[in-house]
This record gives sequence, C-alpha cells and structure tokens, in this order.
Amino acid sequence: MANLSHTEKLKLENILEMSGGYVFNFSNNSFQRFIYDSIKVDVYNSKYEIYGNSKANRLRAIWDLENELKVGKLTEDLLDYYITDKKLNNQEVSKNIKEVIDECLINANKLQGKYSKQEAKSENIDQFLQKELDEIPISYLKVDQGVTQILEQRILEIKKCLKTEASLSIIFLCGSIL
Repeated sequence: MANLSHTEKLKLENILEMSGGYVFNFSNNSFQRFIYDSIKVDVYNSKYEIYGNSKANRLRAIWDLENELKVGKLTEDLLDYYITDKKLNNQEVSKNIKEVIDECLINANKLQGKYSKQEAKSENIDQFLQKELDEIPISYLKVDQGVTQILEQRILEIKKCLKTEASLSIIFLCGSIL
C-alpha cells in the first residue's frame, strides 16, 4: 500500500479531473493500456473494483493496493501525460496548477526512492551539519609548544562558550585561533 496522504490524493484527483468517475481524457481502452504500459497492471482486473467500476475508482484502488514504487511511477507517468497533452493541444496550464503538479512530482519521486538534486544536496548539507566531528589534537599541527598551549586554551574557552550559548564570543575565539 502506497503512502499517499489525503491532500496528495486531492491534488491528483483535481489535476486528473476524477470527480465524475473519469480520469482526464482516457477512454476505457486507453486507460487500461496506459496503466499496463506504466506499471504492468491490468486495471480492469476484479481486484481493482473495491471502490466501484469507474476509471477514477479503479485508480483510487491502485493507490490503496499497490506498492509505493508502482504508485510513484504511475503518478509520474500520469502527470507527464497530462502536461504533454496540454502542450500538444496548446492549452495553458495555470501557475497554481503547475505548482501543484511540481509538488505531486516531488512526492511521486519520493515514493520511487528518487530525490531531486536539490533535495539530495540539502539532505547532504543537513547530514554534514548534524555530524559530530572528532577533535584533532593541536599537537598534529607541528607548531611551537607555546602556540600549541595558547590554541588549546582557546579551544577550552570555545567549549565553555558553547555550553553557555555565547555565540558572539565563539565567533571571536574561532577567529583568534585561525
């Protein structure tokens, strides 16, 4: 079962014009072929009649019965089809709908285990910032013993400032060390 929130389903139902039991501009045959080509599922199998026999209800059943990978792939393909159809028919897609489509595509990618470059970069940055780095001994720098003692004192002062959340002091002490 795919993890689609009610909000995500609402977005998809609106974009795919599912309110009347239809799915966008698909006929029964084209809908069946599209779903099979996308995720190798026969949408007219009785398994997908749990909510009713309309295309919209069968699609809802896929959302609820199939795994995240299939639902993500199908969602991505449906949105791509929608965008392509609009372009081919010289129909403008509003800015609001484009934003909703982008949100749905992000979720479809997450369902498939794919992340955009921006998300991956952001995740890597977050992971790096959360990482606890071990201290490197000042003695590894191979500088004069007097300088080593001063640097070690400054580091102890920085640790004290960290505990008391004295941010400005930390900045000055780090600058002093550098």
